[in-house]
Amino acid sequence: MKYLILYFSLLLLSPLCLAQKKYYSSKGKIAFNASSSSIVEIKAINSNVSAILNTENGTIAVLSLLQKFKFKNGLMEEHFNENYVESDKYPKATFQGTLENFEPKNIQKSYRITGILSLHGISKEISVNAIIERENNLLLLSSKFFIAPEDFGIDVPRLISYKLADRVSVELSLPFSEN
Repeated sequence: MKYLILYFSLLLLSPLCLAQKKYYSSKGKIAFNASSSSIVEIKAINSNVSAILNTENGTIAVLSLLQKFKFKNGLMEEHFNENYVESDKYPKATFQGTLENFEPKNIQKSYRITGILSLHGISKEISVNAIIERENNLLLLSSKFFIAPEDFGIDVPRLISYKLADRVSVELSLPFSEN
C-alpha cells in the first residue's frame, strides 16, 4: 500500500516537474561594434547582463546597465556614457519579447525573437534571430543583430560621424540556468 501511494504521488507530480520553468542569467554578455572602419575601433562589452527565460511560453526579458559596458579606451567609455547613451539619465537598456513558434519540448533550435527594445528613453519593436542550445544544465541563447543609433535618439556629431557605423553590430550571449 505504501508503494502504491508513492507511485500515484509520483505520477501526479510528474507533470508539475515538466511544467513552467524559468531560467535565469546574471552573467550574460552583450558586445557591440560601432566601428565604421579599421582605423578607429569602437567596441565595448558588458559581462553583467541579466535575463529571465520562461520555457513554458517562450517569453524573455533582458536587462543591461549601460555603465557596465567596458571599452579599451577610458575616454571612449566616458564619451559613451556622457554624450551618447546619457547613462545618468537613461541607466539601462531592456528587452521584453517572445520566441516565435516556441516549442517547450524541443527548446534546442533556432528562433525568431520579437519584442520591445528600450534604449535611451525610446522603445522600439525589433525582431532578431537567435539560437538556443543545451549544454549540461545550461541553456545558451546567442544572437547577432544590428541597430541604428538614430532609431533610439542617439545623436552623433558630424565631426566624428565618419568614425561611427550607421548600424551597430550587437552580439548577445546568455547562459541560462534554472537557479
